[in-house]
Amino acid sequence: MTALKSQEDFAPLLGVSVVTLCKYEQNPDKWMTPERLRIYYDNVGQDGKRLLKQYAASFFAA
Repeated sequence: MTALKSQEDFAPLLGVSVVTLCKYEQNPDKWMTPERLRIYYDNVGQDGKRLLKQYAASFFAA
């Protein structure tokens, strides 16, 4: 299993530079669009997809 440790690890998964990622973090409602999140999801690999599905499912667990 992999873990993101820094912005340098996370930015390429979104297809952006670290500077751009910092801009996104300042206003995530504006910049974290469904299209941008799809790029991230496509780039995280199988472990990342499994963890994201578990995380999303945790909101609906009783």
